Amino acid sequence: MAIAKKVIRAEKAGDARVTGAPPDNAAKTLNNIREFSGHLADGTAAKPSGIISIKPYADSDLNDLVRLYQSAFAEPPWNEYKQCACCGVEYGRIEVRLIGEREQPLNDHEEPAGNCKKCSADMPANLRDFWTREKVEGDLGLALRNTNPIVLVAREISSDSPIGFTWGYRISFEHFPFLRQVLPENTLYIDEIAVAANQRRKGIGKSLGQELIRMATQNGLTTFATRTDERNDSSMALFEHLGFTGIPDAKDSRGFLFDPAFQNRIYLRLKVE
Repeated sequence: MAIAKKVIRAEKAGDARVTGAPPDNAAKTLNNIREFSGHLADGTAAKPSGIISIKPYADSDLNDLVRLYQSAFAEPPWNEYKQCACCGVEYGRIEVRLIGEREQPLNDHEEPAGNCKKCSADMPANLRDFWTREKVEGDLGLALRNTNPIVLVAREISSDSPIGFTWGYRISFEHFPFLRQVLPENTLYIDEIAVAANQRRKGIGKSLGQELIRMATQNGLTTFATRTDERNDSSMALFEHLGFTGIPDAKDSRGFLFDPAFQNRIYLRLKVE
């Protein structure tokens, strides 16, 4: 499975967040992967799918969406749980646990547990949330300002609690100039897919992906693209189950198109006939 997080945020353009052990290479990732579940986010008709319903994003979903977003990105390979306030380097949940980070601020008599892995600042005193509410709102707002946005939220029917999300939009070659030669203009870029940790491997991600594709196809978008970390087995598995394949690139020794700025981020595509 993840942005226009910034080529539109280049470091995360369309990366789906799911935990998985790193495969040996991209080809192995595409052909030997496991099942995954994730979610989508924008607005259209509700559709029940087993124990979940898929509904349009509403403002009332924001608090839950922020929590889900923060949780999904905190895991490997993203490890965007905390960051050093001094140098900005990321820390995943496991790293934070190892350096003794506490949820509450340190008391005056307590000493920091170690130093930053990059700049040697005192830890955990200088750790801050990587994904703040403002950052998540900014990413969501960016998606909604793009052409043909689709944002969906998955909820557990029994509790009506949000358990996943996804969003995508018509691709902008201004932000992805290197994709202009391999994708048509009527391409929907899947920017984010995430699912609550306790709800994974239930087929929720696949159901959400299928719904997003169905809705986009109705709007005349018949090609789909995304970017994810090739080491993320679960994310790669989701997209393979949805029919995505790697985009061939003869110039790359691995045989597929990877992001110019992030060597492990592979681009995938799907053509719906």
